[in-house]
Amino acid sequence: MIDRRTLVIAFICLSVTHGIAISEDFNSPRQQDSWGPFEPNAWKLVEITKQSRAKNGVMVTTSIRETLTKLHQVDDEKVSLQVSVTEKLGGRRINAPIQEVRHLYVGQFAGETKVADETLATEDVVIGRKQFRCRVRQVAFSGPRGKRTSKIYTARKVYPVRIRQETITESTEGSDNGSKTIVELVAFEIPHQVLENVKTVSHLKTEHTHKRGTTTTLEILCPEVPGAIVAHWSVTKNAAGQVTERSMLKLLDYGTQLPEAPQRESNRERQRRRSRSGR
Repeated sequence: MIDRRTLVIAFICLSVTHGIAISEDFNSPRQQDSWGPFEPNAWKLVEITKQSRAKNGVMVTTSIRETLTKLHQVDDEKVSLQVSVTEKLGGRRINAPIQEVRHLYVGQFAGETKVADETLATEDVVIGRKQFRCRVRQVAFSGPRGKRTSKIYTARKVYPVRIRQETITESTEGSDNGSKTIVELVAFEIPHQVLENVKTVSHLKTEHTHKRGTTTTLEILCPEVPGAIVAHWSVTKNAAGQVTERSMLKLLDYGTQLPEAPQRESNRERQRRRSRSGR
């Protein structure tokens, strides 16, 4: 069965809160969002494969899910996405009900209240051999599960404009249940094969640390693709440093207008189909 938690996890994998578009309008939150620059009916289809450690220590595939995300509504404050998940079990496909997910560009989610928003002194951040002068902003949100405080670094003339973010989460269940997340741009202006074309992408690394261990994720981002992420690889380790979970996301298809039935097929299958039609 596919529950709401699965949908939320799949949605988080689409990273709508990175603020990753590049724009001449540096102050526009909409242009800094991964879905904001697109118009309604933009969509993407991805496949997420998850592996977990079995009792004998071997990593085995535990789930393969396709996630179709469509931009339902967009304005200068927020986006609304429609997310549907299909789980592959053997030869069967189990479809979950479509869920609608909304988020504000400032990173605030349902049930949270913004409790702080402060502009700090500018700082320099070095990526590779290039130094960027960054605007720094600190925001905090309070919700039923605790408080999130983020320090956000944004820079001009680079993709993504949000090149670093440090987030501390304080849980209402006690300090031991808190976490720390660091998101940082590690490479930019890199050529990468996106389906049938070579496009310019950036690499973003996320490290999420909590009492149970650490999850490290590398994402490949392309501003021409709705939601930006075209691939990701994630590894989770427990407190002892053992790998307990791995996941991989790959882009299957995308578009700026939703067709009647988006092709739920792999890139290899799509290339074979187009090759046959061209003979």
